[in-house]
Amino acid sequence: MHLVLEICFDVSEKSEYVETLIAKCIDKYIKLQNEKPQDDVKEPASQIDSRLEMIVNRMFERCYDDGEYKQALGIALESRNIEKVRESITQSTDVAEMLAYCFSLCQNIVQHRGFRMQVLRELVEIYNSQETRDYINVCQCLYFLDDSEAIAETLDDLISVGEEEAVTAYQIAFDLVKTRTNRF
Repeated sequence: MHLVLEICFDVSEKSEYVETLIAKCIDKYIKLQNEKPQDDVKEPASQIDSRLEMIVNRMFERCYDDGEYKQALGIALESRNIEKVRESITQSTDVAEMLAYCFSLCQNIVQHRGFRMQVLRELVEIYNSQETRDYINVCQCLYFLDDSEAIAETLDDLISVGEEEAVTAYQIAFDLVKTRTNRF
């Protein structure tokens, strides 16, 4: 694969050549990222050529500039890049939609269990950092993380807020009872 000097290569160009080169770079980046040890998904990929990483990072920036946050999220998930997962969600114009989309992809597409758990923890952090917390989705993520203590704390916090929130907490609890597993 040819890695072109960053000065001569413009990822924003919409030619067939550039699109093909970008696709090959992304495929190679994903392959190299996924060759890393399974238990070490946070470790930076030292064997990845810096020029390749630069092209992929510029592609992420292009996605953000073009409002293609879902495409960026897909690449981030495929390459197991948790920092780019967070960035794709938090830089989007509709964080709530991106959180829901990421949760869906995480449940249906992400096969590596360790990385899926890492993404779910990241989703909980992002949900909790929002001005209006989505307690239902926080508890859903915590359920899949098998974190019953955090769910109990979340429901307790919700009950203490007010009557309407208490009703939501009870509904979440009933839903958890209905779908619970023996280990939960």
